[in-house]
Amino acid sequence: MKKIMLAVAAIGVSAIASAASVNWASGAIQTPTSATDGTLSGDKLTTASGYNVTMYVWESLASDAVSYSSGDLFKWYQDGALSTKDPFGSETPISALSKTPTTGASATTVTVNGTVAPASDGTSVYAAVLFVLEDATTGDAKWYMENAASKASAKSVVNQSNLALKIGGTGAATSWTAVPEPTSGLLLLLGMAGLALKRKRA
Repeated sequence: MKKIMLAVAAIGVSAIASAASVNWASGAIQTPTSATDGTLSGDKLTTASGYNVTMYVWESLASDAVSYSSGDLFKWYQDGALSTKDPFGSETPISALSKTPTTGASATTVTVNGTVAPASDGTSVYAAVLFVLEDATTGDAKWYMENAASKASAKSVVNQSNLALKIGGTGAATSWTAVPEPTSGLLLLLGMAGLALKRKRA
């Protein structure tokens, strides 16, 4: 009887812990204004937009653990998304989660189920979030958006909404960043190398 009671208690503790996790939700994602302007267009991402979106989330109970410099998260994506090394310099991701939604005729939203479960309710969970917009036909990354967020846990699972439009729930508008084209960068490097060679010969 004592063993049964201990097993029930363990299940109860486990349920409470998992209930304290946070779901990270994108809200309705807006597309960039144009091919060159990454400001939010007001148009919701749908199957007609020509993009697919993937959302990556890193969670931690410490805000410093998921702090990053601009471009860090996308560099991780370019270096090989979902590799063992994460953007924060650790070989083991803090809590790497990813989700690619199936877009529909209505606005696309993405929700990633958190795995960090604080010991007590009301404890804040911090996250770094990366959104990548890919060409729906070629799969090439075209735009990316990086965000920081935090949310206090609760007895039931809670959502941090509109991560694609806000940073940390403050309501500050964000914009998409165009993905640098490798061909342009290569041409620039070749041009600089040619100039350096010309100067050396002179």
